[in-house]
Amino acid sequence: MIDFLTNALSVYHASDYIIKKLNETGGFTELKTDEAWKLEPGHGYYVCPFGTTVIAFRTGSAVASVGMPDKQDKLRIIASHTDHPGFRVKENPEVKQGSYVKLNVESYGGAILNTWLDRPLGAAGCAWVRGKDGRAAKFLVDFDGPAFVIPNVAIHMNRKINEGIELNKQIDMLPLAYAQEVHAQNDSNEKGYSFREELAYHIHRIHNVSAKPEDILSYDISIYNAEKPVYVGRDRELLMAGGIDNVSSEKACLDAITGIEDNQGIVISAFFDHEEVGSRSKNGADSTILANIIERICISLGYDRNEYLAMVMNGEFLSLDVAHANNPNHPEKYDPTSGVSLGSGVTIKCSSRQNYCTDADMTAQLLELAGNNRVKCSVNYLRSDIPGGSTIGSILSSQLPMRSADIGIPILAMHSAMETMSVSDQRNLDRLAAAFLAQH
Repeated sequence: MIDFLTNALSVYHASDYIIKKLNETGGFTELKTDEAWKLEPGHGYYVCPFGTTVIAFRTGSAVASVGMPDKQDKLRIIASHTDHPGFRVKENPEVKQGSYVKLNVESYGGAILNTWLDRPLGAAGCAWVRGKDGRAAKFLVDFDGPAFVIPNVAIHMNRKINEGIELNKQIDMLPLAYAQEVHAQNDSNEKGYSFREELAYHIHRIHNVSAKPEDILSYDISIYNAEKPVYVGRDRELLMAGGIDNVSSEKACLDAITGIEDNQGIVISAFFDHEEVGSRSKNGADSTILANIIERICISLGYDRNEYLAMVMNGEFLSLDVAHANNPNHPEKYDPTSGVSLGSGVTIKCSSRQNYCTDADMTAQLLELAGNNRVKCSVNYLRSDIPGGSTIGSILSSQLPMRSADIGIPILAMHSAMETMSVSDQRNLDRLAAAFLAQH
């Protein structure tokens, strides 16, 4: 878990980490979306369209190659998302304020803003550089540790700060990137700061490729919490880190698909971008990308469209995303009879509003599966007057109608720069996701 957390610094790095693990297993082959697929039963494959979404799948060794899919040729899907709330660096981001240089950033998703103040922050993502052959070259970039800070206003300058203040995203949340050395009164060093120069430096440091700042055509860079994950609690039973939402679910999806030895039918682990901003993008869950890939899998295995639709309707789907653990200081915020706490195991998330895709049929199946595999599991509703958030579950289940459920581990301070989880809950989620894909 810590290895995944420390490598998933941006959506690009998360996808890169997933692909490396798929390749390391030796059982997965990359497919290109613009090429014809020739699939074989009993093999693993993956696609990475648009750089931040990964869809990995395995075809069972006994999967039917012609005719209507056998009733045992089940389609099973588990899905998570690769993004988390934070900030993205804008174009021409340098903002001078006296001897300071700040970065102009745009907030991404529903971050708890004040948790980002006074923390060491890093930057990571992707940059596209002008190539010698006329094609832009793409490079993963990480500023390698703390590089920025968003400073709070001292209490002496804001005596009411502990009474609560509203933070302005354009004013209060700009990271400090550089403090110029002042040699004399009102006389600062002329060296200045260039974000593109910093990018060029790190491209050379990481990839040994020389690039001038003007050769950087575009970039997609995220600001992340540079603090390392840390265990807390009397028995170190808890883990604090940035990005637990949703690395915890990504890990379970990845371990399940790479750990399966054989399966019947088709099993899929999908990792989508843009969940935190609504999923409405070409590489988000609210696109046709997964449905298209499943249909291509079926066609390559010899099924026609009628058989593909039959397999979907007979399929099963789990959406993996974190759940709200009861905050011990505010128990009034949670449902009085079905609230969950850290250490309560896997949470099956339910909502009559359909914020979650869980249906009673799948809930029963999951509880039985959990019992057979010694997985601790709880069914959770939110307070009726606090609707909570939503997941990719309802989005995907409306496009791919099949029995479905939303599950995840409970965490504290969801969308904070530093979230808290139980280590034992992660082990339970890993076991349940693996059992779900491996069942016959």
